[in-house]
Amino acid sequence: MEFWECDQCQIDKTITLPHSKFEHFRRNTLENQNFISDALPILPMADDNTRHCIMVLDEEADDGILVDPQGYNYARYSAYVPNAKKLAQLQYPSLEEFNDRMRRAVDKYVGLALENQKDGKYTFDINDVNREYDCDIFDSDLFVDMIGERSEFSDVEYYGGEFTVKLANNLRNDKKRELSQRDVDVICAQHILWLNDAGGEKADLSNCVLKGLNLYGKVLSNSDCSNAVFDGCNLQSVDFSNAEVESAKFEDCCMEDVFANKTNFIQAEFSGCDISNSVLMDSLLISATMKNCDVENTKITGCQIDEFSYPETYIEEASCFDEQSNEQDGFMTLS
Repeated sequence: MEFWECDQCQIDKTITLPHSKFEHFRRNTLENQNFISDALPILPMADDNTRHCIMVLDEEADDGILVDPQGYNYARYSAYVPNAKKLAQLQYPSLEEFNDRMRRAVDKYVGLALENQKDGKYTFDINDVNREYDCDIFDSDLFVDMIGERSEFSDVEYYGGEFTVKLANNLRNDKKRELSQRDVDVICAQHILWLNDAGGEKADLSNCVLKGLNLYGKVLSNSDCSNAVFDGCNLQSVDFSNAEVESAKFEDCCMEDVFANKTNFIQAEFSGCDISNSVLMDSLLISATMKNCDVENTKITGCQIDEFSYPETYIEEASCFDEQSNEQDGFMTLS
C-alpha cells in the first residue's frame, strides 16, 4: 500500500489582497511579488522539518493560496486552499474565542425566540443583549447580521434598537382561537370605547377563527386582524381603516361596502368573496390574492400592489381599474 507523505506547514503571516490582485497572483504565481519579499524576514529559515508559509487570501472570497517562498520573492511552492479564511482563523486563538462567544449569544437568543414566540414572532432589545455581553469581544452589529442568517427565521425587522424575528412556518406555534358571536360582539363594543378614549380595549382578532359570524357594520378601524380566518362571515359595511390585516384569510364572505383606508392587507387571501361596491384606498395589497371574487364597482386606489394577483376575478369590473395599465399573468397596476 502506498502512502502520501505530507509536509508540516505553519502559517507565519496572512496577507489579504484585493480581488483583482488576488486573481492576478493566482494566475501568475511565479512572478516576483512585493508582498512576498516584504514577508520573508519573518519566515524562519531553520531546518525544523516545517514549511513556514504565507497564507494569501482574497478580500472578496473564502479561498486562498498557501505559499512557501523558500527565501525567494515569488511563490516557489504553492497550494490552492478552499475555505482558507477559516483555516487562517485557527492561527489566532483570540479570534476563535470571539467566534465562540458570538455563536453562543446567537444560539441563546434563537432558543429564546423559539420558546417565547407569540404568533410566530419574537421581539427583543439589542441594548439588553449588549448589557448581558458587556465585554471587548462582542459585536452587536455582527450579532444582528448573524441572527438574520439563521434558517429558523424567515424575516428580521430592526428598528430603533429593537428587532423582531419572524419564525419559519414549520417552527411557528400558532394556536388559533375560535370566537363565538358573543365574543365578537363584546370585542367590538370594547373597541368602540377604546377608539373614543372611554376605556374599553383595542380589538385583537389576530390568529382567531371566525366562522359564519355576523359583523355587519362593525367598526374595526385600528384593530389587529392579522392571521385571522374569516370563514363565511357577514362583513358588509365593516370599516377596516388603519387595521392590521396581514396574512388574514377571507373565505366565502360577504364584504360589500367595506371601507379600508391605509390598511395593511399584505399577503391577505380573499377567496369566493363578494367585495362589490367597496373602497380600498392608500392600503398595502402586496402579495395579496383575490381569487374568484366579485369586485364590481369596487374602488382600489393609491394602493401598493406589488405581486397582487386576482385569478378567476374579473378585475376589470372594479370601477378604478386602469385600462392603460400593463396587465400580465394575473397581475395588475392600478391608479
